[in-house]
Amino acid sequence: MKQGRAWLLCVGLLLALPALAQETACPALVRQALDYTDAACTDMTRNQACYGNLEITAVPVAGAPGFQFAAPGDLVDLALIDTLQLSDFALPQEWGVMLMSVQANLPETVPGQNVTMLLFGEVALQNQAAAASTPATPFNPMQAFYFTAGIGDPQCNELPYDGILIQTPAGVGEIQFRVNEVDISLGSTVYLQAHPTRPESGGKLRVTVLEGQATLTFDGASVVVPAGAMGAVTLDAEGQPEGGPALERGYEDYEVAPLLPLLNLLPEAIAVAPTYNVLPLEGAWVSTTEPAAAVCNGVNVTLPASTTPLMLSTTPSGGLRVAAGADAGLPDLEPVGAGAFSAAYTLEGAAVTLTLQMIDQQTLTGTMIMSGSCNATTSLTLTYQGE
Repeated sequence: MKQGRAWLLCVGLLLALPALAQETACPALVRQALDYTDAACTDMTRNQACYGNLEITAVPVAGAPGFQFAAPGDLVDLALIDTLQLSDFALPQEWGVMLMSVQANLPETVPGQNVTMLLFGEVALQNQAAAASTPATPFNPMQAFYFTAGIGDPQCNELPYDGILIQTPAGVGEIQFRVNEVDISLGSTVYLQAHPTRPESGGKLRVTVLEGQATLTFDGASVVVPAGAMGAVTLDAEGQPEGGPALERGYEDYEVAPLLPLLNLLPEAIAVAPTYNVLPLEGAWVSTTEPAAAVCNGVNVTLPASTTPLMLSTTPSGGLRVAAGADAGLPDLEPVGAGAFSAAYTLEGAAVTLTLQMIDQQTLTGTMIMSGSCNATTSLTLTYQGE
């Protein structure tokens, strides 16, 4: 028996070793890639890109002379780049990382001041500056671009989700970019992610503001995203925007913590803003529920779909107050996280727990779990109708 237990213990240890090695190797590669990039890119100047860490595939524009961008430390003019593809994280040494120094709309008279872009992970980017430029609105290299980022979960806590960090120099006013056809004005440090719509999930261009603020504009509509919050524009399957921008919610600490080591590669040290308490808009809303299976007093039933007009307001504690018609409504939903709210109450002899998650200021989704005389779990969506 003792030999059997020892054998099982050995097998368990052998099975655990790859996971333990991954836990150790993953953060080590993150640190190594950032150190390599920092050391390799000290000579980068305005309107240049620098190859930081493996692997990066760059395709030049037609007729680009002497294009060489294949190894850490290589520098190339931004105007010569057509497309870029950075590799996803893969042990033992792959995690695509690169830096760009972008003039954007900064004047020629301040060549020492530039916008810094840090790309990392599975990022695909296409330079759109030439295509987007008009005589009235010229774009400098990489001031306009399309990009998408990988959707896989990071392999360790130290690894951020794939994306782009952008930092504008202090004291120069707002810097203009056009990203996936969305105009973005920055005076800040921001984190960009972009995922086209897929069968399993909706697509978004998301802008997370770590300090300062950003303004997103598309199709005549604009939204200001303060420090500590996320703003987004919905993307279709082709990565094109559809619909206006929205202020989503404040970020959680764990969502920005993996970005902190990457900020050391940016020229200006910043204090990452605390989360901004974004709340839904007050006014008229509609709650829509899906049909749900239930057991009420021992009988299997189907709860029908429903649509209910509501009035929603916020509370001094940062929660939500919901009323349906003349009814005083539910107990206040208290905040339980960034953009998340919950309430527990009794309804016709059943204990009910209602949880809502803010998708943006005009959309909430959630679940209502009933137990007791009726047992059911119902999904619901709340949509803003106006003041």
